[in-house]
Amino acid sequence: GQQHDDGQKFANGTYTWNAEFTIDGKDSVTSTYSFIVSGDANTTIIEQYGIEWYIQGTPEYGQYTNGEYWVVGPITLTKITPQSIKYNMQTLPDGSPLPDGVESHDIDRIINGSMVNPEIGYDHGYDDEMTIWKPITNAYPERVPSYAGNKNYYKEELNIARIDTGGGNYAPISAEHPRVVQVNSSVVSTISTDIPDRPTLEVSAILTVVDEADKPGEGDFRPPYCGTDKESYFNISDLDYSSLRTLERAENFLSLEESESFFERNWIDYIPEWIGEFTHAKQNMKVSYGAELAAMVSSGALALNTEYGSGTADKGTLLTRMVQLGLDYYGVVTQPGGENVFRNNGGILTGRKFPVVLAGKVLNNNDMLNIGTLKPEIHFSEDDQSFYVTQTDIDLTNGATWNPDSRDIVMTPYQAEDLGLPEWGIRHATDPQISNKYWETAYRRCCTHSSVQGAVLAAHAMGMKEAWAHDALFDYMDRYLSIEKQIYFTGIDDPNINENKSALYGRTPVDLFENLYGMFNMWDLHRKSFENVWTRCDTTDIYSNKCSTVGMTDHTVSSTNCRLEQNFPNPFSQTTMITYQLVESAEIELAVYNLLGQKVAMLVDAPEVAGIHAVEFNASGLAPGLYFYRLQAGDLVMIKKMLVGKSGMNY
Repeated sequence: GQQHDDGQKFANGTYTWNAEFTIDGKDSVTSTYSFIVSGDANTTIIEQYGIEWYIQGTPEYGQYTNGEYWVVGPITLTKITPQSIKYNMQTLPDGSPLPDGVESHDIDRIINGSMVNPEIGYDHGYDDEMTIWKPITNAYPERVPSYAGNKNYYKEELNIARIDTGGGNYAPISAEHPRVVQVNSSVVSTISTDIPDRPTLEVSAILTVVDEADKPGEGDFRPPYCGTDKESYFNISDLDYSSLRTLERAENFLSLEESESFFERNWIDYIPEWIGEFTHAKQNMKVSYGAELAAMVSSGALALNTEYGSGTADKGTLLTRMVQLGLDYYGVVTQPGGENVFRNNGGILTGRKFPVVLAGKVLNNNDMLNIGTLKPEIHFSEDDQSFYVTQTDIDLTNGATWNPDSRDIVMTPYQAEDLGLPEWGIRHATDPQISNKYWETAYRRCCTHSSVQGAVLAAHAMGMKEAWAHDALFDYMDRYLSIEKQIYFTGIDDPNINENKSALYGRTPVDLFENLYGMFNMWDLHRKSFENVWTRCDTTDIYSNKCSTVGMTDHTVSSTNCRLEQNFPNPFSQTTMITYQLVESAEIELAVYNLLGQKVAMLVDAPEVAGIHAVEFNASGLAPGLYFYRLQAGDLVMIKKMLVGKSGMNY
C-alpha cells in the first residue's frame, strides 16, 4: 500500500501495480500486476553511456555541468557492467558466431576494463587486444606479423574491474570480491568492441570519487581524469564569452549542432603515440586518428566564433564541452611524462593545444592560456612540426646526415634563400635531419596542418596568437594554405604534385563530415581580417628554392584618398574586373606582378580624376598561378592578390 515515486529505492519484497486512465471520457483501470525485488537493496547504481557502477550503500552523488557523475567516497564497487570478462575469440563475447569474413582464433581476450587515475604511459587495463596494430577484423582476418604490437602492455593489476580471487586467478569484481576506490579518484570504465579493431573500445565513462570536503557545486566542471586532484576549480559561471567572435558563416561550414555533437562525451586521450588511438572510444570520439580529432577541434573552434543567428549565449553548450576537453588535456600534459604525450610524429598527435589555450582564455586562467611560455617543456605536435628554416637546417639537408623519409620520391634540401621560411617537418623538433622541403614529403598534406587550420584561425580571431607563443605555426599556415589553394584551383604541371591530395580535399574534415571546403572557406573568407598575412614565400615557386623578396602584402583596402577593391571574378581564367575609387585627382599607376616581383602588365599609367574607375584585365597570356595587382595613387600604394586559373575551368 506504500506509494513509491520515480527514483525511490525499493526494499526486497513483492509489489503490485495498476494504472488508472481515461479514454474518450470513460474511466478505466488495468489489471493488477506484481513484481519481486530481491538481492542487495543497499546498493546504489550509477549508470552512464551503458556502463553501470554498483556501489555498496547509499553514498551521496550528483553530476558535473557536462552530465558526468561524481560520488562522495571512499566507495566499494561490487560490480561494473558490462563485466570485464575473459573469453576465447572463436566466438563473439556473448558466445554467438563470428560474422562472415572474420576467422575464429584460439586466443583469449579480456574486455571491458576499468582504470583509476590512469598514468601516462603505454601500460593499461582496458582490453588486452588493444595494442595490436592490425588486430583481427574484417579487413585483417589474420594478425599481420610485422604489426603485431605488444599484448603485454595490458596489465591485469591495472584493471580494477577484475580482482585476484586467490592464487593469481582474476575474475570480475563481485559482492564477495569487491573493489574499494579511495577519494580523489577517477574511475575510467570502458566497453570493448565485439571484434578487436582500431579503436578497440566502443564506449568510455568516468565516475569521479570525491572527498566530502571537495563535493562539487552546481555548474562545476569535472576535474581531469588523470592525476589525484579531484577538486573542482572552475564553474560555468566563470566562463567569459567576451572573446568569442561572430564571423560570417562560410559556405558548407558546419552547423552549431554538428560541432556540439563532437564533444558530447569524454575523450580518453592520454596514451602516447599510435597506441593511444586504440583508446579513442568509437561512440565518444567518433573517430580514432589524431588528425581527424584535430579537425573536430578546429571545427568546434571556428563554430565558437561563427555567427549562427542565435547569439553568443547559445554557444554555451559547445563552449562548456570544449573547455572540459581543455581541462582534461591540461591534466594530461601536466602529469609526469605528459609533456611528451603529444610530441611530433605524423598526424597521430596533432590538434591538442587549442582546447587548453581556449580554456585558459575563457576561464581567465594564466597557466592554461600561456602554456606555450610558462611550460615550454610541454610539446604539442602542431608546434613541433612547424619551424622557421635556419642555417642549421640548410647545413643538415646539404650534409651527410640528411635522412629524409624513405617514402619521399623527391629530396629537396634547403638553400640560403630559404632562411626564415616557415616550414614543416614530420618530426622536426626531435629529428630535424628528416625534414624535406619537397611539398609531397610524407604527412605534410594528408593529415597534419590541414586539420588545424580552423584552430589557428580561431586563435587569430580570439587574439590568442601571442599567448600561443609559436609564430612559426601561424606563418606556416598562411604559406601552406596559399600554396594548397593554388594547387587546387590552378593545378600544377608537375608529376610529383598530386592535385587530389590538396588540403581542400584532405581526409579531414572534408570527407569525414561531408563538409566540403567548409573549414577552408572560413579561412579564405576571414583570414585577411586578422593581423598581417604572411606573404614572403606563401606564393613562391615551391619546386625550386626561390622565394620572392618583393615583400608584397595584401593591405587593407581602405584609405582616406582611395579604395582598391578585390578583383571580380576571382579566381578567373580569362578576364577580370579591377575597381578602385579616388577621392581626389591623382597620378595613377595600376600594374600586375608575378611572384618574383616582375611586372607582367601595365593597366593604367596616367592622371585620373576623382570617382570610381574600373579596368578590365585580360590574363589569357599568363600561366595559371597567383599574381599581385598594385595601385599607386600619388604616395599611397595598395596591393592585392588575384588567382589566374586553368583555361576552361568554371569559376
